Amino acid sequence: APLPPPTWTTPFEAVNKNIICPQMENLFMANPNSTESEDCLIANIYVPDTKTNKLPVLVYVHGGAYQIGYGEFAVAKNLMREKEMIIINFNYRLGPHGFLCLGTPDVPGNAGMKDQVALLRWVKKNIASFGGNPDDVTIIGYS
Repeated sequence: APLPPPTWTTPFEAVNKNIICPQMENLFMANPNSTESEDCLIANIYVPDTKTNKLPVLVYVHGGAYQIGYGEFAVAKNLMREKEMIIINFNYRLGPHGFLCLGTPDVPGNAGMKDQVALLRWVKKNIASFGGNPDDVTIIGYS
């Protein structure tokens, strides 16, 4: 399972880092501005410019057969124009970093799936701070 996020005492600049999880090369989802890093568990939270609270939340899980992809590949700005909602996309560990299972305590398997569960728990606990409703979260995705 991923470690809990660090606690900051000063503002953390988290804009436009282009960090993605290590993965095999793929021309379909290539991003020449991206940087692969094992420190890649990043969520992008898009909040509309509104005073409304308790907004519905849409969490997008990127596709790629658990081998390729990254959260920022699909940004649902057009959907936000149609309906006031918070949209979240995120990275999770892929390939052997995310889904290798040796059945040992060091490599029990499904780290990528555990990353997704950790993100959803984080959303439930923290999304109200962004104006979202923790009881109105929809998960979408494809592969």
